[in-house]
Amino acid sequence: MFGDDAGDVRVRELLGGALEGRLPPVEISRVCKMCGDAADYFFSVDFSKNSCGIAAGQYGVAVNHYRCVVCEHIFTDFCDDWSHEDFARNIYNNHYAVYDPEYDGTRSRFISSIIFNRAGDLIPHLSMLDFGSGRGVLEQEMNIYGIRDIASYDPYAGGEMPDRKFDIVSAYEVLEHSPDPRGTINLMSSAMSEGGVMFFSQEYIPDNIAEIRDSWKYFGPRNGHISFFSANTIDVFCRKNNFQYRICDWGFFIWRNHLSSIAKRYVERFQVLAVPLVLDHLPLMKGASGWHGLEEADDRYFRWSAKEKVPLGFQELPAKRTRISFPVLMAISEEHWEGVSLQVGEKLFPMVRVENRLEGWVECESPGREFMWLITRPPLRPCEVGMGADARPLALAVFVGDEADWTVG
Repeated sequence: MFGDDAGDVRVRELLGGALEGRLPPVEISRVCKMCGDAADYFFSVDFSKNSCGIAAGQYGVAVNHYRCVVCEHIFTDFCDDWSHEDFARNIYNNHYAVYDPEYDGTRSRFISSIIFNRAGDLIPHLSMLDFGSGRGVLEQEMNIYGIRDIASYDPYAGGEMPDRKFDIVSAYEVLEHSPDPRGTINLMSSAMSEGGVMFFSQEYIPDNIAEIRDSWKYFGPRNGHISFFSANTIDVFCRKNNFQYRICDWGFFIWRNHLSSIAKRYVERFQVLAVPLVLDHLPLMKGASGWHGLEEADDRYFRWSAKEKVPLGFQELPAKRTRISFPVLMAISEEHWEGVSLQVGEKLFPMVRVENRLEGWVECESPGREFMWLITRPPLRPCEVGMGADARPLALAVFVGDEADWTVG
């Protein structure tokens, strides 16, 4: 796993010399590594930044990070052209354990105890692959707990990927280390048996990331953290690639069309968390009153709300408490970004602005199909407030679905 080096001083020299004058301008966007959409420049950190908060001294090498405008994936392309030897020399070297103190086996022992406590009766009947296994400690620990069929594989430790299939293919604190997370998921899926499942333990991007940016402790190129995910990242990726998924209290599961009985029982042992409902557009009813006609911007359709309270239509709400997020093209004034609520049944739930989206929590008695209303400040007529000749009452312009029989204009 670890390459030979003379310490961080040598790594700093190697990186600084190899990359001098080669860093791209920060304003250049990238293609998202998870969904393929556009990713804008988000921030830069020095390569010395690590998730343990250890003061390693500045390397003088900037690592640019980008954020997808659709799925919220945050990543860097800093290491994209590195070989395994580059990773071993610059990150996974003799000093790596300083920046990941749980690598000594502490993490693997903790993981194995969780698996045993939740699925101990299933262990003798499972086959499992520990992907990104490091020194293979998890396999040793699971052998103690009685698993009969477990293998280890780490792409940076040498060796070959096992040439067989497994019920469970797990990656514990691995995906954030991948310069090609989509490729890593696909490689892992090739080891899944028919009806098998993949599991990823993962720390999610916090909701306030647009405010805290690079101060989030989990960002850390020095200890190999180069890819970051929100629940929306997983949702968009799975929908685009025909995967099923389930968010749980410890990470997320991904599988193909169905689960075998043993995999299903395993998945059920982990507590399900409410999945944020991140909408590409509002579920506006066709012909709903209180809305102006359909308009188009950048190949997307939107409507202006014309009243303080306008109907949206029915939406499946998957849990008792659900975070809802939807994009807004524009508001007639800055004040109209404030005081927005969703009404579900008789209850009002406030929405707050997060960049160009409105987000908030709604609560229902039980999961099901609920009717929603959008409530805003009273609309303004632009012609009456010196904002142009438009005499229509306007509040929010929200993206809506593309209906074939709607007329643009």
